[in-house]
Amino acid sequence: MSIFGRWKGRSLNELSGKKIKRNILPYSVLVAAVFAMTFFGVCVPDYGPKGPRGPAAFIRHEVISFHEFRREYENQRTQAQSQYGDEYDPQKAAIAQQTLSRLISSRVAYMIAENIGLGASKASVHESMRDSQYFHNDEGKFDRELFQRILDYQGLTEATLFHQWARDLTLAKIQSLVASAVFNPATKKIWQEAATTSKIQLAFLTINPQTVNVEIRDEDLKKFLANKDNFQLIKDEYQNNIHLYQSDAQRRAKHIVIAYQGARNALGVSRSKDEAKKLARNLLDQVSNKPDLFSDLVLKYSDDRTSQNKDGDLGFFSKNQISKEISDVAFSLKKNEWAPLIETPFGFHILQVTDYKEARSVAFDDIQQELAKNHLKIQNQRQSSVNLALEVIRALEVVSQPSDANQDFVTKTTDGDNNQKATEAPSFTELQKNHKLSWQKSTEISFNDTSVPEIGNMPALMIDLLTEISRHDDKQKVLGKTLPRYYEEGGMLYIVKIVKVTPATVNLDPKADKTPDQQDPLSALSQYEVLQASFFFQNLINYYIDLWNREKLIKRNPDYLKLDTPAS
Repeated sequence: MSIFGRWKGRSLNELSGKKIKRNILPYSVLVAAVFAMTFFGVCVPDYGPKGPRGPAAFIRHEVISFHEFRREYENQRTQAQSQYGDEYDPQKAAIAQQTLSRLISSRVAYMIAENIGLGASKASVHESMRDSQYFHNDEGKFDRELFQRILDYQGLTEATLFHQWARDLTLAKIQSLVASAVFNPATKKIWQEAATTSKIQLAFLTINPQTVNVEIRDEDLKKFLANKDNFQLIKDEYQNNIHLYQSDAQRRAKHIVIAYQGARNALGVSRSKDEAKKLARNLLDQVSNKPDLFSDLVLKYSDDRTSQNKDGDLGFFSKNQISKEISDVAFSLKKNEWAPLIETPFGFHILQVTDYKEARSVAFDDIQQELAKNHLKIQNQRQSSVNLALEVIRALEVVSQPSDANQDFVTKTTDGDNNQKATEAPSFTELQKNHKLSWQKSTEISFNDTSVPEIGNMPALMIDLLTEISRHDDKQKVLGKTLPRYYEEGGMLYIVKIVKVTPATVNLDPKADKTPDQQDPLSALSQYEVLQASFFFQNLINYYIDLWNREKLIKRNPDYLKLDTPAS
């Protein structure tokens, strides 16, 4: 029976709420699997010719894999497309940046929990997987064959799934612990209403480190490489991204897939195998004689929904990244040559090789100068961007002394007597003109949001906004207020000010003497322990992320962030 057989014809809303609650982790895994299957399509080897290679990130001893990123990326992209509809802008949404930030934050939370003894035991993970209805047959018992079939379908090993399940259980354990310790059921509904109906609008300045011009001098490069730690850093970078410098021969191809009833992923296909073969031969004859017909035929006939909307393009792939039936033929063809009809478990393929790349190998000695220069460039660009952000904050006169939240708000220099003194800040108008800075407005957001659509996921910003606004009885006093720190998200630096506040008017305390319109839910909101506990744990996560970033223990694969950049 299909793993989806028990849900045939039923929407998620029709499923029992109690059942979903009891099996929240399995349903989460299933949703991720469905997104993955939709994204993978038939035989799609990668994101495309410029797609990412290797792990998405390294966090100390932990690895965020290509497959984890891909599942979460498609999840986030689907949500964004659903939310914004026709206004969805892939570059503006920065899905890859948000995905990588979410995965890193989640993994760091798991590592913290493990370190303080909150990790899920092997026995509890086995029990949870065994009790999951996701792996049960129609008799309600664990089905080993079904379990293995699901693993194969998702391209997972049992060890990989176990590790993912353990992480999910650990994170659920943390959330349950925080919730049970701080939630007050009597105020939960009121808090939710206040958080949802209280609105805020921001204006923000964006500083992009990649646009900052920096000069890398030869003496700086030599000094950098002379340091043993720096040398080891770029050597590790080379080893961790060896796929960028040593790669097998690759081919790029486009295809039409004609599936038949019983073929893999052939959902809704009713034609027989003989009918599929006959149709495929007919289409191959047509495109062989008239190649210009391919685009129309792929849209009309192809059963590979993923590549269908990309003119049948499979992108670049090496021999081990695609099925043997296709690779054996593709690597024997010349550019623009049509293959004879190919049969795979997915159906019959009409395939043409459109491009190729030869195998390459670049030794570390040949590229260490370039790696060191790139590292120095990124390091100097970020530092220059931070200095600029601090100058802007000083110019806006939002702080007069360093705060605990950001110890380096005030830029300082050192005089000959080794005594620190504050530098004279340039005017904001001057900085704005020289660096082409302009204020942009965000959409209105609720206080239970953790993200700003135009910027990304920023729980630290939401904490600061709530804290700042709750200090004032008259909310008009915070309008135009610039927050006294800069924020980083997706490699960008942001300076934020408040331009609009719409308080909710809900009765926070039925026994209070004040009427509902006299009460201030924003001020009361900051006092709820649930917020404080949640924010505390998020701050703890952010602390470790910042610390490990400084210690270079978190390494992000830049190839993944390129997914947010339109193809040239």
